[in-house]
Amino acid sequence: MFLKYSNFTKEDFLTFVMRLLEETGVAVVQEKAFGIEGCIGIACTQGLEILREGEKRVRVFIDGKGVKKK
Repeated sequence: MFLKYSNFTKEDFLTFVMRLLEETGVAVVQEKAFGIEGCIGIACTQGLEILREGEKRVRVFIDGKGVKKK
C-alpha cells in the first residue's frame, strides 16, 4: 500500500515518518525504495487485521491528530 504523504504535510520525509512511528507505532519504508516520489510504503506480513489497524492509525494521524497541515 502506498500513501502520498506530501498531500497531507509540508514536513520532510524523515520528520513525517519518525513522528508517524513515534505517535502511532506504524513503520513505513522510504518512498524512493520503490521509485515512487513523495510516497510512503506500508507492507503487512502479519495478516489483514494488522494491516487494517495500521491503516486506521495512519488515517487518525493524518486527519489532524498528528500531521502538521500544509
